Amino acid sequence: MRVPPTVVQGKGRGIMTMTNTDNAKQKPHCDCGGEMVRDSRPMEFKYRDQSITLDQPAWYCTSCGDSLLSVSDSLATEAAFMDFKAVVDGSLPAAEVKRIRKKLRLTQDEAGRRLGGGPAAFNKYEKRREVPSRAMANLLRLLDRDPSRLNELAPTDKSAV
Repeated sequence: MRVPPTVVQGKGRGIMTMTNTDNAKQKPHCDCGGEMVRDSRPMEFKYRDQSITLDQPAWYCTSCGDSLLSVSDSLATEAAFMDFKAVVDGSLPAAEVKRIRKKLRLTQDEAGRRLGGGPAAFNKYEKRREVPSRAMANLLRLLDRDPSRLNELAPTDKSAV
């Protein structure tokens, strides 16, 4: 899974470090000497020419405003960011991919084999590890409008892919 890099926001005092940032009992120290507190605050994320504001959990400095994100903090907003990225790229968010696949009565494996991408593709799309290509998203949109067209696709060859 792709994890966004550690984000330090504020006056740019440099990257604050601590060992095991996922351990809530261990409190990081800001370079400015200010107290760090756990909080969830609105943070703007940009992708291409679009932006989205998400509530980002992190350690925040009460003096200078710098923030420190652990891996789990980054993962907390990754799903929403991946869905945002999919929409900006003209693709589909994970929930839509899953809804359409279920409407077609296909397992993840069957969907990958019949529609393309391989047996693990839909697992990756639905778990937000990958964004479906625009071509795959368009195929899913067409099949969502008319599921009977699934029968027009090439038959499944279980040995293929």
